[in-house]
Formats: sequence, C-alpha cells, structure tokens
Amino acid sequence: MTVFIDGDKDTFLEDNSIKSGYGLANSNLFGNSNEELIVADGNGKIRIMGLAGSSLTTYQEWNTGYPMNTGAGITVANNNDDPWLVHGSDSGVVMAWEITSQTEHNEVWSTESNSNQNSVYSIEGGGAYGVAVGDIDDDGILKCLLEAPQVECMHMMELRTILNG
Repeated sequence: MTVFIDGDKDTFLEDNSIKSGYGLANSNLFGNSNEELIVADGNGKIRIMGLAGSSLTTYQEWNTGYPMNTGAGITVANNNDDPWLVHGSDSGVVMAWEITSQTEHNEVWSTESNSNQNSVYSIEGGGAYGVAVGDIDDDGILKCLLEAPQVECMHMMELRTILNG
C-alpha cells in the first residue's frame, strides 16, 4: 500500500505487508485532528493505520473470520457514541465493529445467524461487496446498503444499536 503525503507524488510511504487490500475507508476514529486509514484485506483482516510523524503506524489489526476479496467494502458509521466499522464479506455476512479506543474494538453487530439474537436479514452464501452506511431518511436509524453481485441487486437493512436495545 502506498500513501501519498499531502497529495505530493514524490512524498510517500509504503507498507508492503498488505498484499491484498480490497476495502479502504478513512475517518477520524480517535477524536484527534488526524484521520485514520481503515484497510480490509483478502484474508479477512482489518487494519486501522495512521501517520505518526513520517511513518505509517498500525494501531489495531484483527481477523474478522470472513475473507474479504474483490471489492469487499468497508465503511465508517459515526452516529453512535463510538465509531463503527461496517464491512461485507465473500460469504455475504455483514459485520459491525465498535472502535472504543486506539487499541480496543468490539464486535457489536452481525448478520451471521449463529451470532445474533435479532431477526435481521442476511445474505449468507451470497456475497456482500459494496457497503455504505447512512441515515438516509433522517429517522435516526442507520441504513446499510449492500451490493450483492450474485443476485444483481442492492439490499437495504437497518442497523440498530444493539447495546442500547
């Protein structure tokens, strides 16, 4: 992965440890003045990275348990107390992770039928590649838009804050 600093093609940093970064997002996750990079890779790992001086630092890295290949899709939802990373997967499972600090995260939501106690819609076995999140109708509830190439359509589901009921 190559990061160009301040848009200058001659000033850049490289991280060769990422072999297959298929999802990329950026957001100010930790409340400082800098935005972090969020990278999802083909092996199912998520990395949160940022610039620290003149180097690229990995703050967190974990395995989601689901491979995320071509166009995995990852996005950030900032309307909870702490930011959520929402991503799709090759198997069709969609997950949300709450970022509670620079070093901690928690799985807060999933469409995987064995891990949730809610009757949420899942496209398990399908594929959830393009992922976008937003309160598109101003009712305070996040909507998650998913592209599922196998069924050639977009899906929309509501993400509710599980921790607050």
